[in-house]
Amino acid sequence: MKLFYPALISISVIAASPVANASSDMSGMPMPQGGKESAATHKGQGAVEAVDSVAGKLKLNHGPINSLKWPAMTMEFPVKDKKILKGVKPGMRVEFELAPDKDKNYAVIRIKPVQ
Repeated sequence: MKLFYPALISISVIAASPVANASSDMSGMPMPQGGKESAATHKGQGAVEAVDSVAGKLKLNHGPINSLKWPAMTMEFPVKDKKILKGVKPGMRVEFELAPDKDKNYAVIRIKPVQ
């Protein structure tokens, strides 16, 4: 019984930690708040890892996005318009532009291949 309570407390602390609750959404990333800044678009470059044209999603391995203070990472983004995915394929190097949606998550609004 002595070991039960410390173990239970440890499990509770771990389960409540941000790392344990990390997901593929943007909840842990800093987001601009309020005013003109939240309506701003942000540009990035990276490589396409996956394209889901049916769901309108794009998985990108992108470099740092300084305007958002994001480090380089791999993320899945929704696209504002599925039409922009035409011709986009895994392995392509791309420039892209992000804009916040109504839920303050970022969606790809433009994408183009780069050499």
